[in-house]
Amino acid sequence: MPGVRSVGFGSDIPWTGYDENSDFDIEGQPHDPSIPFEARYHFASPDYFRALGIPLLTGRFFTPADDPKSLKVTIVNSAFERRYFPGESAVGKRLDLWGFKGVQIVGVVGDVKDSPDASSTKPSFYWADWQFNQQGTEVGVIRADANLDSIASVLQQQVSALDRDLPVTDVKPMDEVSAHAVSTAKFTWMLVAVFAGLALILAAIGIFGVMSYSVTQRRHEIGIRMALGAQKDDVLGMIVRQGAKIAVAGVIVGLIGSLALTRAMRGLLYGVGAYDLQTFFAVSGVLVLVALAACYVPARRAAQVDPIVALRHE
Repeated sequence: MPGVRSVGFGSDIPWTGYDENSDFDIEGQPHDPSIPFEARYHFASPDYFRALGIPLLTGRFFTPADDPKSLKVTIVNSAFERRYFPGESAVGKRLDLWGFKGVQIVGVVGDVKDSPDASSTKPSFYWADWQFNQQGTEVGVIRADANLDSIASVLQQQVSALDRDLPVTDVKPMDEVSAHAVSTAKFTWMLVAVFAGLALILAAIGIFGVMSYSVTQRRHEIGIRMALGAQKDDVLGMIVRQGAKIAVAGVIVGLIGSLALTRAMRGLLYGVGAYDLQTFFAVSGVLVLVALAACYVPARRAAQVDPIVALRHE
């Protein structure tokens, strides 16, 4: 079709919950039998990586020449190379797995996380799909500039022309796959954000109420100071400074507690670190401003009242 750049097939596509693992041996590399080498395995056709946009780092992709009669080959990801061949290239190394001896690594591809928000990638290797008569669901991947609806329509027609009993199901763009992969985590983040926002509002209301009440209770003191000649600005400055000291002390204690507790939330964070200074400073700034406003507003009201009235009221 016009606009179609590459088509590949494989056992799965990224971010769909695929989790098949296998142990193996590395030729010439002894290891502790109680700690087996292990990696996730996939099947992939020659153009699978191109279709998904997975880059080739070293070596080569699979080719049509990698058929059942040729030498068994595999491709590993960068995480596999880093773990099992640190400081050297994995290309040319041989593995013993699934009863096959001397399966040669012919290429190293870029890492693909199990989900878009995962923190790391598990070591993985890819079997040449054309070398094995794999039984099970095949996932097709199409990289194209054409409209998805037009591709899906023609795809169904072409497959039906080959085999009327072969269904083509669940055709969707990778954007939709990605959105579904993070939907649960995204919902959790939204809940955390909502509760965090409510907690901030409640904290602000509580701080304002307590500080405001505390300053209001000092109305008699403010009246005495004004009667003795204190200037309005001096009284306001004194009250605000005292409130600021209490607010800053509370924020420091809160920051220490937050730094300790955010370690437990690392698994829920994506795109922001557990010790994100912007977030800490923003929330701290809001609470300090609320405390200052809670001190300033009632102090300003008290300072505007005639000192004699304030003294008689008490």
